[in-house]
Amino acid sequence: MLRLFAFFALSSSLLLAACGDGSSPPPPLDVSWVEAPVELDTPARYAAGLACGPHDETVFDVFVPEGAERAPLVFYIHGGGFTAGSRTELWTGYEDELEAFLAAGFVVATIDYRLLSEDVDPDGVLKPLGDSARCLQYLRYHANSFGIDSERVVAMGTSAGAGTALWLGTHDDLADREAEDPVLRESTRPSAVVAIETQATYDLLRWSTDVFAEYELDPIEAAEFLGLTQRMLNFYGITDVEDLETPEIQAYRAEVDMLGLMSDDDPPVFVSNVWEDASFPGTVGSLFHHPYHAEAVADFAEAEPIPVVANIPKIGVDASETAVEFARRQLQ
Repeated sequence: MLRLFAFFALSSSLLLAACGDGSSPPPPLDVSWVEAPVELDTPARYAAGLACGPHDETVFDVFVPEGAERAPLVFYIHGGGFTAGSRTELWTGYEDELEAFLAAGFVVATIDYRLLSEDVDPDGVLKPLGDSARCLQYLRYHANSFGIDSERVVAMGTSAGAGTALWLGTHDDLADREAEDPVLRESTRPSAVVAIETQATYDLLRWSTDVFAEYELDPIEAAEFLGLTQRMLNFYGITDVEDLETPEIQAYRAEVDMLGLMSDDDPPVFVSNVWEDASFPGTVGSLFHHPYHAEAVADFAEAEPIPVVANIPKIGVDASETAVEFARRQLQ
């Protein structure tokens, strides 16, 4: 785990925008624009499978409205429990939102990242989280090639992607001013977060106290009942439940604890969990997408305070605006 912490070179003081270290902007990328995979009402250029990191899996697609110049960016992260899914989720599941964002003048990028193994994965959830952070830094570094205003970025995702967006919004900036790679000097902090069907924290042990306290749920017992024990342990790259309380894994859990990472300088959050009922989380879907996850995010955000809009109709909380309206309001 220590090699991951060293790689990120965490620093809360290094808040950089594109080329914020005083270097000149990079030369324009040679982008091949192709036909979009979905019919759009808003004229936009589309590029597919652009590399944003050193791994084959770390690629992105981008939609750029015609005439975009210093436009806000929607940085979309797909779901799938960190074990499945792809960047195509944006236009196969959220085509209306894609169209609405393009019509509002947003550039929209959707990314892939390395997935966790179904078996033992020694790197843990920081692997996909770190890939997402790197891809955001890449887009900021090459903002001019896509007509992006790197200081106006919405991190948006569904399920695992929602948790990732929330992690980017709550974690201290991962920018490394001293990095040889200029991409890594860029900020990983979004201007706003849109979390759809999110998990409240990836310190899974906190689910018993801060998400499902009403049910006195033991997340280890729940994982065992649902056949998810190794999947849970894969979040931290371990194979033994007893390792959850070692100092190293406690530090790892804190590193991915979005509730614990929240502070009053974090960006505004839109959170929406509507798939599951507010009943005992006895299924995989309800365990990971329960309305109480969104409620915990909203409650902790309000306590900081962080501006938050919550859409949790199964517990009687209805949003006053859509995710697109929220993003436009925050970045206008």
